[in-house]
Amino acid sequence: MNTKDLKHKEFQTYFSTNDKFRDNLITLASGKYSLDVIEFDEWLKEEHGYNESRDGSMADFIKSTFGQKAAEFVVSLF
Repeated sequence: MNTKDLKHKEFQTYFSTNDKFRDNLITLASGKYSLDVIEFDEWLKEEHGYNESRDGSMADFIKSTFGQKAAEFVVSLF
């Protein structure tokens, strides 16, 4: 299994969602898993009630909602 597939699988483990957040063009061009942070941000807002004013950074919200490892995973993508 290549690195892109491993990252995809890890993403699904933490967030239990499909791969609609993968930026396919950047992933293909770079050979590394790339997250569409804008789509992911919108999903966090719509599905989990994330609000920057109340919750702080996306990393803080992910940590409090999905756990430390999930937050570290997302940060590692950038």
